[in-house]
Amino acid sequence: MRKIEQYPDKALRPILVSIVESLEINGPDLEDIVEDYENEFQMAYPIIESELESYGLENEFEDVTYIMYLFVNNPNFMTEPIKRPELKKYEILHIIDKTIRVQETYLTNFDSYIPLTKSILQDMQSDGLYEPYEGEVIESDIFDSDWNDDWIDEINEV
Repeated sequence: MRKIEQYPDKALRPILVSIVESLEINGPDLEDIVEDYENEFQMAYPIIESELESYGLENEFEDVTYIMYLFVNNPNFMTEPIKRPELKKYEILHIIDKTIRVQETYLTNFDSYIPLTKSILQDMQSDGLYEPYEGEVIESDIFDSDWNDDWIDEINEV
């Protein structure tokens, strides 16, 4: 259990008030967070993180999201009992599309009664009689990669 979760309402309220004051000075106000925390998250995150640190509390991602939950689900946290969140786990599938330039070295054993030359092997390859891929990869080096795009494909609660 995280330290902030162990605080009773009475001890938590002054911390929440202090965070609200910092948010109003440096970022979105509490109403904006309550109405649309998803769009205000990036701006509010460092402010909440800093305030938690100033109280000597952990300020990891989970701690910041704990505070965000308290604000969103307890608009009257000063006068009503504070509803506490349950920590949930999420599995995220994030796809990254990139082009990678790879150089692979293949080792192929070929039996022949005549000496094999590059020219013969190139001719055989163009006729489909020789494929380097039929050999064994003995070395593979990535030389370059280009990031084309990325997107979040799925978010699932586990």
